[in-house]
Amino acid sequence: MELERMDVRTVFLHGNPDETIFMKQPEGFEVLGQESKACLLKKSLYDLKQSLRRWYKHFDNFRMDNSFSRSAYNSYVYFKRTTRGCNIPLLLHVDDILMACESMSEIMKLKDQLAMDSI
Repeated sequence: MELERMDVRTVFLHGNPDETIFMKQPEGFEVLGQESKACLLKKSLYDLKQSLRRWYKHFDNFRMDNSFSRSAYNSYVYFKRTTRGCNIPLLLHVDDILMACESMSEIMKLKDQLAMDSI
């Protein structure tokens, strides 16, 4: 059994937030005389709960468009059946994807597909 791990570097930067989010002015970037005002976020930021949720929605849309099935027991586990009949499990954990298969070439094809779709 071959295992491969992928790190999704832009996981928290997929699109705009679905809701209005304000944050305190970052330290060192406060506007003088307006320190009590907040910033309205126009883009996602690293470490926002909403950013992670948006990433999972993004991957779930990718999954539906590319013939993946989702585990009935864990919504962060997906399966992809290859043309050779290999069933590749994908496990999502924050910004990491773990894949397993008997054939490393099948895993590499899947990694290329994920890279082409900007996952």
